[in-house]
Amino acid sequence: KPVIFVTGHSLGGAVSTLGALDFKTRYEPEYGVRLVNVASPRVGDHRFCHLYEKHLPEALRVVIDRDMVPGVPQQFLLFEHIGHEAFLDEKGYALVDRTPIERAFVRGGKGQLAAHTFPVYDSGIYGHMDIFGYSELKEKLEKIWEREFDETAKPPADEAKNEA
Repeated sequence: KPVIFVTGHSLGGAVSTLGALDFKTRYEPEYGVRLVNVASPRVGDHRFCHLYEKHLPEALRVVIDRDMVPGVPQQFLLFEHIGHEAFLDEKGYALVDRTPIERAFVRGGKGQLAAHTFPVYDSGIYGHMDIFGYSELKEKLEKIWEREFDETAKPPADEAKNEA
């Protein structure tokens, strides 16, 4: 059956969390739903997390070491994260579903807003791909990204000629 792949970064990650659950509950029989969000803040409380686990047990959150945004809102406000966590450093080394001891001791220090940027996440994700031998896939993704997004920033050739 077709799969709806939902993803987002930061606030988009929070929105994708809500959207994936909505898609799953609305379109369950016809479509599968997968969620991979990046740098998402916490979205709901423990009841929301239990509901999420029931409908999307394979949801994945990608978090880079020292990124501050996944730490908000604070847990003392009773917000919790959904799904599985893939905790990456900038070199691409990953821990999935860290234990409480790993949470306490495996981190690079104080949180930094600079760790929330796309280049830092690119470095961690592409580094992880290199570690597992996906360099060829990484190169293909970079070419697609360059073609799709760098080209949209430039005016079409006809418009460039008319401006000159």
